[in-house]
Amino acid sequence: MDKVWKISLIALIFAIISGLTVLILNPRPAVKIQITPGIDIITSRFAIYGAVKTPGIYDFVKQIRVSDAIELAGGAEDNADLPYANVTKWVEDGETIIIPTKGYIQPTLTLAAGFEKIDINSANKSELMSLPGIGEKRAGDIIELREKIGGFKSKEDLLQISGINERLLESIYDLLIIQ
Repeated sequence: MDKVWKISLIALIFAIISGLTVLILNPRPAVKIQITPGIDIITSRFAIYGAVKTPGIYDFVKQIRVSDAIELAGGAEDNADLPYANVTKWVEDGETIIIPTKGYIQPTLTLAAGFEKIDINSANKSELMSLPGIGEKRAGDIIELREKIGGFKSKEDLLQISGINERLLESIYDLLIIQ
């Protein structure tokens, strides 16, 4: 019986050494799990209509711009008026985006009878505020810039003011004069 025990003990030791050798030479790949507390995946939703190929409601996870929203909707139609679509604006959750078609927006206004044009080099704050899209802050900014540069040389100088973009300038362009 002693011989059987010796053989069994030797076989057991050999099995243990063989198993350890296999584990050391061929380790199992470790699985990495990364847990980042406090970060949830938030899905946002927007609707896009107008001059896009596939109008509808879309979901997004990361922050996107209107140009990205247009791409999600299959791209712009040939008649899309992208300069008026504000394509660089960030899309917010729950927002509805309308991509206008060419000819939908009229770039100039017809003056009402009796309306006098506003001289941006001499108008006071209340006169400037009578212009569409010009509130108290923008009127103040116009006066401040006018004093800083010694008067406007062209109507396009207004584009230097934060909040006055080409679209707003086009909408009031025919209401302005420079003297």
